[in-house]
Amino acid sequence: MMRGAWRWSVAAAALVCAAWVSGCDNPRADLRGDVVFTRRDGDDLVLYRIQANGSGEELLYRHTGQQNNNVLYPELSEDKRKVYFTVTQGTAWQAMELDLKTRKVQPSPDHPPRIDARQTHAPDAIEIDRGSVYLKTPEGRKQLYFEKNYDGKFNTGASEARFSPDKRHVIFQRCPALRSCRILIAPVDGKDVMTLTQGQ
Repeated sequence: MMRGAWRWSVAAAALVCAAWVSGCDNPRADLRGDVVFTRRDGDDLVLYRIQANGSGEELLYRHTGQQNNNVLYPELSEDKRKVYFTVTQGTAWQAMELDLKTRKVQPSPDHPPRIDARQTHAPDAIEIDRGSVYLKTPEGRKQLYFEKNYDGKFNTGASEARFSPDKRHVIFQRCPALRSCRILIAPVDGKDVMTLTQGQ
C-alpha cells in the first residue's frame, strides 16, 4: 500500500503511512508513500487508497450484504502488503484483511477488530485538546501545532493524529462540520498544512 514507505491511518477517514520524503519548493508534490482511509459513499463508509502527494486515489473495498456496510479504522500491515479493517458480519464485529496485490479480502484471525476512534496514535508525543493538535517537547512541554475552534458537535477538530515514520510530518483528520472531514498533512513546524483529500 505504500510506494515510499510510511504507514498511517485515520478513523472515519482512516489513514496509514509508511515513509515519505518531502521536497523543498512543493512539499506535497514530493511526498512518497500511500495513505489508506475511508470516505462516505451514500450511507456507507468505503475503503480508499491515495498517494501521500495527493495523486492516484483508488477505491479498494466496498462492504455489502449487511445491515451495517461501513468499513472502519483501516490499518496498514508492517510489511505494507495488507490493509486491516473492521466490518460487521451479522451482529458481530469482524476484523478483515485485504491483500493489496491480489485484492483478496478475508477474515483476519490474528488482528482483532477495532471499534473505537482514537484522537492520537502517539500519545507520548502528540496530544489533542479540544480539537487542537499539540506536540510535546522532550522536556514534556506542549507546543500548539494546529488550532481549530471546537464546539463538540459541529466542529470536533482533529483526530487520528500520527507521525510519519521519520517524525518530520504529522497527518490527522479534521471534521469541521457533519460529513465534511478532511485529511491533512503538515511538517512538524506546523507550516504549510495541506489537505490531502476528503475523508468521512
